[in-house]
Amino acid sequence: MPPTHVPGPLRSNLRFSFLEALFAVPVIFLAAPGNVVMTVLFTRYFQFTGAQFGLLVALPALFNALQVVLVPLLQRRYTAKRISLGAGWGHFFSLLVLAGALPLLPVEGGGVFFILLGLMAAQACLMSIAIVAWTSWAQEFTPERIRGKFFGRRN
Repeated sequence: MPPTHVPGPLRSNLRFSFLEALFAVPVIFLAAPGNVVMTVLFTRYFQFTGAQFGLLVALPALFNALQVVLVPLLQRRYTAKRISLGAGWGHFFSLLVLAGALPLLPVEGGGVFFILLGLMAAQACLMSIAIVAWTSWAQEFTPERIRGKFFGRRN
């Protein structure tokens, strides 16, 4: 019987990171607030205007710009792990609230846009913070000698 190859920790970590990235991308794309699929569905169903569609689609970019200010303020008080987990769970619960609120929203009415705008803004903010905090937290347990190359290739 040939000897079985047991991968070392570095190879094993790289394999798990690759699998995590492979399976996370579709979930992240669909969970992202302002993603084109979800926003087009909202726009068609609730009959939003082009300007409203544009605002909803722009939320992730807006909060990606704002996280540059928000994350350093949070890091003064909390660790990267706590920020990442807190923002991740907050994003998950905001998705649950959105899913629960959708059947209750009237098809016609001006307030629907503002409800969706608020929920999607919360999701965009929490997701942009979670992504940056996760990268910062992951750097803590990635070996220093491969850190730059690993994150460069992964991103």
